[in-house]
Amino acid sequence: MQIPCIEALAIAPVANLWVRELLDEVEANEIVAGQNYTDKWLSVTGHVSHLGGAVWPRSGYEIKIEDVGDWLIKNNGTVHCYPQSSQEPLLAKLVKGDRITVKGIVEELGGQYLATVRLKSCLIEDITFNPEPIDPSCVSLQGSYEDGYGYLTVEFTAQNNCDVAVWFA
Repeated sequence: MQIPCIEALAIAPVANLWVRELLDEVEANEIVAGQNYTDKWLSVTGHVSHLGGAVWPRSGYEIKIEDVGDWLIKNNGTVHCYPQSSQEPLLAKLVKGDRITVKGIVEELGGQYLATVRLKSCLIEDITFNPEPIDPSCVSLQGSYEDGYGYLTVEFTAQNNCDVAVWFA
């Protein structure tokens, strides 16, 4: 089920990017990404990885948006969205794994360890809910466990066969 969420905002973002594209740009050259996006409106699409209260010194709520797909769990970076208070009714409908498009002002970005982008004044533009449980055949897992010498080693590969958001914990 998909719903449009913005009433009538005529703010045109400088770019409409999938979260992975944005994080790749930040990792490749943080300076250029900063020049292109800092203090500008940006539209980002990805999957909700966390919903909760914003961490001090911020107040309000935070949506963490990451990327998932193919054989690799691609969460080597995060977009943090700090929504406007007008978005609170929509926050109650979101769950981890939903596909979401947000528009916000790039407040900060960095790529030293993990690519991170922080969007302030976020507006939720679009949500695609996953109304049904994921079919177990959508994910193929193969792995091994080894505990020689008292250390735990776990290796596995995951294949996403259905192009849906799948999160591992």
